[in-house]
Amino acid sequence: MNSMRNIQSTAIVLLLFLSLMLALMAEARNVITPGFETEKVKEEKDVYIVDIIRPKGVDLEKADIHVLVPVLGSKKAAKEAIIYHYKVISGFAAKLTPSQVKHLKKQPGVLRVEPDRISTHLMYGPGGWLSGAV
Repeated sequence: MNSMRNIQSTAIVLLLFLSLMLALMAEARNVITPGFETEKVKEEKDVYIVDIIRPKGVDLEKADIHVLVPVLGSKKAAKEAIIYHYKVISGFAAKLTPSQVKHLKKQPGVLRVEPDRISTHLMYGPGGWLSGAV
């Protein structure tokens, strides 16, 4: 009878130990994995043309940045995303992810967000007309 209790006690202790180890391993995976998963799910950025309503008398660059700040989180990120401020039309070109575009379309003053139809390679690649090598 005592040997049976010893075996049961040992089995219970072993199960508790294994449960604790599995819990610790799962916690360690949660600490390590998010960065890895973020890299796998990271969205590619493409160039989009954004048409907005710019108030008269407001600096065009400030107006464009103002539209992007709620989407990108900071003025610095907005400035880095914008690659061209249009003067003839009211808008700008920016490198954005699809989820950023989805959020941007909901911003007040945004009329339209469309993918850039001109190949970015032709514009910014070697010899491209915006690469500075022309």
